[in-house]
Amino acid sequence: HPGRLYTDAECEPLETRFVQNMLGALGRCVTRPLPFNEIKAWGDFAWNVGETNFCHSTAARLLNAGRSAEACAQIPRWNRVRNKDCTLAENKCGGIPTRREWERQVCTGELQ
Repeated sequence: HPGRLYTDAECEPLETRFVQNMLGALGRCVTRPLPFNEIKAWGDFAWNVGETNFCHSTAARLLNAGRSAEACAQIPRWNRVRNKDCTLAENKCGGIPTRREWERQVCTGELQ
């Protein structure tokens, strides 16, 4: 809820539910164990782009084939919202490329 301040006690169950949902989306289509940094990156990515989109992506196929570096390199390609290129300032969705770069860096281990 915009503008509402939450206590730590209120945030904990919300975060737990978010992480469970995020990992559920990831776990339904990744068939091999992943290191924590990849779980974190792909969980966020899968939740954000949608489970179906993620599960049918080249990135998921590469992950399942054990080709993590190539899979991580796919993340920046997902820079569109409602068919608008979010790398263009006039489309006013510049947070998407920023988020994708964070996911990519976490995926590759550049960020924790």
